[in-house]
Amino acid sequence: MHNDLKTQNLESLSIVGVGLLGGSVGLAFRAAGGTAERVGVGRRRSSITRAVEVGAIDRGTLSYRSGVGRADLVIVATPLGHFKTVFRQLADHLPDGAVVTDVGSTKASVMEWAAELLPPTVRFVGSHPMAGSETAGVDFARADLFHRAQCFIVPSDRADEDAVALVEGFWRKLGMRTRQVTPDQHDRIVAQISHLPHVVASALMEVAVVGESLDSAATGFADTTRVASGSPGMWADILMTNRRGVCDAVDELVERLLSIRKWLDAADTDQILQFLERSQKARDAWVQRRYAEREIEP
Repeated sequence: MHNDLKTQNLESLSIVGVGLLGGSVGLAFRAAGGTAERVGVGRRRSSITRAVEVGAIDRGTLSYRSGVGRADLVIVATPLGHFKTVFRQLADHLPDGAVVTDVGSTKASVMEWAAELLPPTVRFVGSHPMAGSETAGVDFARADLFHRAQCFIVPSDRADEDAVALVEGFWRKLGMRTRQVTPDQHDRIVAQISHLPHVVASALMEVAVVGESLDSAATGFADTTRVASGSPGMWADILMTNRRGVCDAVDELVERLLSIRKWLDAADTDQILQFLERSQKARDAWVQRRYAEREIEP
């Protein structure tokens, strides 16, 4: 294993967990011209077989020894709830100098688990590609899932510059922009732009169900609550591994909601209008900026 391994020199790419994200990694890597053998490691033979059928991996196995024993780069793409078990399994079979990364939606906990459970001869670099879907499974995997999206990179103390460069280069090869952050920075950011919105979407569903108004809902409500269709088990793991960040984000939202309630109660049209104008301008500027950079559709 050479410390200066570059993305184009990868010979073996191991993907642990070949669902939506893991399968999309395999498809995107091959579509981008990657030639390394793509080895899938899974828990169910049926999932592995299907991943081969759709072209997400070249071969699959239920054995960690067979799956990662010669890996240059390992990507952990299982649900967060399985990470500690996966790290323990990987520890016994990774070659010295292997680079390991992940696709987990939280980072502080993941970095702690990696430091605790992976051997010191392994270079761990945390990743979080900000791409996904409310659907699950390799049948929904897409080669363009990561295109134009952002990927957070969180280097560990064990990761040298070459390992970080390899991981950054890998995600860029798949069409992503990368941004290096600390674990705490990452968890604060995603709490506000991903985890809180999921909590809010789920809460809005409950309000409509309890109020027996759901049957009258139309596209605006559907757009606003789309993410509530995500896997409850997966999202419970995400929220519980980022409890502090989500609690802080909820507190900030509650503050604003209480202000809005106060303005409405006082019939303060000016404050309500200013609030709506601020939000509209901020969102319009964000959409325009991202559209100009070809990162989202208008």
